[in-house]
This record gives sequence, C-alpha cells and structure tokens, in this order.
Amino acid sequence: MRKNNLYTFIFLVVGGLLIFVVGFYSNQVIKNAQTAGGVNITLKNLIQNKLKTAINKNGKAILSFSPLSGEQKIGKSFNVSVVLNSQEQNNYGADVIINYDPLILELMPVEKMEPTDCVGQSDCLEQGARIINKWQDGEIIFSYLAPAGTNWQGETKIVELNFTPKKAGAAYLKFNFEPNSSTDCNVAGDNGQDILNKVNDAQFIIK
Repeated sequence: MRKNNLYTFIFLVVGGLLIFVVGFYSNQVIKNAQTAGGVNITLKNLIQNKLKTAINKNGKAILSFSPLSGEQKIGKSFNVSVVLNSQEQNNYGADVIINYDPLILELMPVEKMEPTDCVGQSDCLEQGARIINKWQDGEIIFSYLAPAGTNWQGETKIVELNFTPKKAGAAYLKFNFEPNSSTDCNVAGDNGQDILNKVNDAQFIIK
C-alpha cells in the first residue's frame, strides 16, 4: 500500500512539473512573438496594420538615401537604397513616404509582399516584411517591419529603388518628414514611440 502511495505521489509531482514547464514555455513563445508596445503583437497583425507610434522628441533615428547625389544619364537605370539608421536605439520598423518627379524619373516597382505570402515564411521571419501602399505617380508609400519578436539596431537597408531617367534636369528624392509629426515618415522604437529625428534627401543631375 505504501509503495502505491509513493508511486502516486511521484506521479503527481512529475505531472505538476510537466504542466509548469509546458506553461512556462508557452508563455515564453508568446512573449517572443511580441514587439514593442504600441507597434502590434505578431507579424500578421503588423502586416495588416500600419505602425502606430507616439512622438519621442529624443529620437535619434535617421532615414537616408544612398547615394545622396551624382550624375546619371538619360535612359540608363540606376539604383538608390533607402537606409534606416536607428543608431543605438531599438527599432521595430518604419513607415516611409517618398516623393519624386515622375516627369524626370521612371520608377520600377518593387515586388509586393502580401500578408498571405509572408506570414509563416522563413524569408519574412528573417528579413522582415514590406507592406506597399502606393508605388507610382511620384509617390512611394510603404511600411517595413522587423521580424516578429525581434528588433533592429544600427543601419538597415530597407529597400532598393531602381530609376530610369527620362529627361535632363535635377531629380530630387525627398522623404515626407516633419519633426513632431506621426502622420509622415516615422520609425517605431521601444514602447511604440516614433524615434525618427532626421532625413537625408537626395539630388541627382540627369544629363
């Protein structure tokens, strides 16, 4: 009888430990799927909703084009990268609005990444996801999101643009950015704060 009681006791202890371990692991998985507060919880939710940010006047993130200038020839395409540098701050993604003159530059659209194509796919989990809202008529609007449960620090190339010059003149690439505004370009930092502090626009001479 005592042996049966001992077995029962051991069974209960082991069973309790297993329940605790499974519960703890599940909780950690849920936590790892979360990003900064206010930026949304899972990659799927991030893709279906634009970044939600509040102003952080101490933000240090910078959006830049690379290169920022140079001479280009009519009819010869060239690439320009959009680079996000959050320096030492965590960032979880960015809303980006870019304006250019479609009479001077023709833009080759970047391949869209739809939520149904991205969620659960390894490339999106490793590289983040791009939500394209507008990609024509002199304006580019998109969001770029860090993989679920992660964030970036320092410099990250979030897109590469390909332009073909159509006629001679000065070609500008400009970020839509106004300090202390959350309706333009913004970068989501910890607690969902907008940490974007500065943008570097580009100018090219077309010959």
